[in-house]
Amino acid sequence: MGEDFSYSLSAADKFQLEIKTTGDSWIGVMDSERAERTEGARVMKAGETTEVLDVSDTGQVRIRVGRPATTEIYVNDELLEYASDSIPQNIIITYEKE
Repeated sequence: MGEDFSYSLSAADKFQLEIKTTGDSWIGVMDSERAERTEGARVMKAGETTEVLDVSDTGQVRIRVGRPATTEIYVNDELLEYASDSIPQNIIITYEKE
């Protein structure tokens, strides 16, 4: 469940993600092959940060975010702005390789 929000990344030579939390939030990152790209979907605790995930080898990722208000997603070092504050959310980012 949860709402899906789609974004696209183009004109970029890489696709890297970093996720930071200021409060507890469920996080899962799957690629287009449905492979988990983190150590496993789980609740990230306040103050946690993922290592930078290089997902340049996939055309799409789905990030499941339990609490967007406490979760920052960075795409190539730029903060993603949520389209909504609905809970939970599926952030779908399509990477259009050059």
